[in-house]
Amino acid sequence: MRAGDPVARFGGDGFVVVAEAQCDEEGAAQPAERSGEALTRAS
Repeated sequence: MRAGDPVARFGGDGFVVVAEAQCDEEGAAQPAERSGEALTRAS
C-alpha cells in the first residue's frame, strides 16, 4: 500500500484497499499479504 491508496471498512473485520497501479493478480497479492501480516502483528 502507498500513502495515497484509499482504504475503507467493508463491514465487520473486512477492509478494501484500492491500489490502482497493480496490473496483475501477483502484483495485487503482495500488498495484501503485507497488510495481513502487519495487522496480525498489531493484534
